[in-house]
Formats: sequence, C-alpha cells, structure tokens
Amino acid sequence: TQKAGACGGVEVVVQVLRDHAGNAGVVESACFALRNMTRNNAANTQKAGACGGVEVVVQVLRGHAGNAGVVESACFALRNMTRNNAANKQKAGACGGVEAVVQVVRTHAGNAAVVQLATSIAAAAQ
Repeated sequence: TQKAGACGGVEVVVQVLRDHAGNAGVVESACFALRNMTRNNAANTQKAGACGGVEVVVQVLRGHAGNAGVVESACFALRNMTRNNAANKQKAGACGGVEAVVQVVRTHAGNAAVVQLATSIAAAAQ
C-alpha cells in the first residue's frame, strides 16, 4: 500500500469515486481499495484527506445508503481515514459524516456487521 500511495494511487481512487459515483460495483471496489491503502498508513490517510477522500466517502454513504456491500466498504474506508487523524475526523464531521453514519445504522438495523462498524465510527467521531 505504500507504493500505491507514493505513485498517486490514493488520489486516483478518490477520483474514481467521484467519476463513477452512481455505479455501486465500482464504488464498492474503490472504497475497498481506499480502505486498504489507508489502513495503518498515516501518509496515505493524510493524502486521502487532502484530496477530498473523506467528503467523497461520506457522499457514497448517502448515495448508496441502501446497499450493504457499498456501505460496509465505505464505512471501513471512513474509519481508516478518521482513525488517529484529527484533520480527517474534523472533515468528516463538517461534511455530515456523523449524520450519514446514523442513517446507515437506521437503514441496516438488521445487519449486525454494518451496524457494529457504523456505530464504532459514530462513537469515535465524538
């Protein structure tokens, strides 16, 4: 994941999320890639925040709220981008991330895995 970040991979994935926002399959895969690139990687996490990754993932949560697969990948990506990164956490709060996550919990109340993940993000955002 360091190589992907070093050669512009984070920025490319964020752009894919923007360009293909309506395609659930592409969005799910891109969020999964962003999740992996930002997992325990401070440099990639910072890059994701700097190029609008937090905001675009929150948009994904809103736009694909009914799709459990997309929501799960987006929640993991958002969690990784906001964990141990105060600037990204602030961005998530400012662009409606908490509200989007609360809506995910409401929509997927019967899906324990999604609810657990989403509530862990909401708790960390406070």
